Amino acid sequence: MVEVSSPLGNLRYVYSLSTGANLQRERSQMNEDLRGELLFGIPVCVLGDYNAIFDPVDASNEVGIKNFMVEFGDWIHSNELVEHPYAGPEFTWHNNSAATPIARKLDRCFVNASWLSHFVDSHVILMEPEM
Repeated sequence: MVEVSSPLGNLRYVYSLSTGANLQRERSQMNEDLRGELLFGIPVCVLGDYNAIFDPVDASNEVGIKNFMVEFGDWIHSNELVEHPYAGPEFTWHNNSAATPIARKLDRCFVNASWLSHFVDSHVILMEPEM
């Protein structure tokens, strides 16, 4: 987590790059760590590879609702974050399997309302997953 101030000192914002953990308990710890760091009232941008989805539509195959999905969604909503509008592919990861292809949207950029009002021209471009 990085807090940045403009040279004139009239704008502060928080930027965080996150890499999701593979194990549920590690994901839970990451969510708790970030929850304590987010500041309300100043622009916040949290982006990265979360290694988790929070909605079944984030998967190319049918998946049921899992505990980590609920926890991830709760973290987003409790921190008053929204996904930044973006351009790019629907899915940012795939398993490279021709026999049983699976794709997921794991890379995301979340911001708060203050970010959107201060940085109205900000944009996010998600890249195609590597083959």
